[in-house]
Amino acid sequence: MVADERRIQEARARESGKPAEIVAKMVEGAVNKFLGERTLLGQPFVKDDKQTVEKMLGAKKGQGECLCIPGGRRRHREEVE
Repeated sequence: MVADERRIQEARARESGKPAEIVAKMVEGAVNKFLGERTLLGQPFVKDDKQTVEKMLGAKKGQGECLCIPGGRRRHREEVE
């Protein structure tokens, strides 16, 4: 999926007529945006769309909070260790 998106973005960037180094940067930026929109950690957090899920989780982890994802399997401490 990422390789397909990279090929699409390379074709679009080449059509712009820009130099090769600029095309490479354009492709990398487009692929990073593509991944950010499709991965959970890169998506905006529902309750605060100014931060990503990854940043929210990092902040909560630092506060020692336990986070549960609905639909996820819960484990008791003994199972994890």
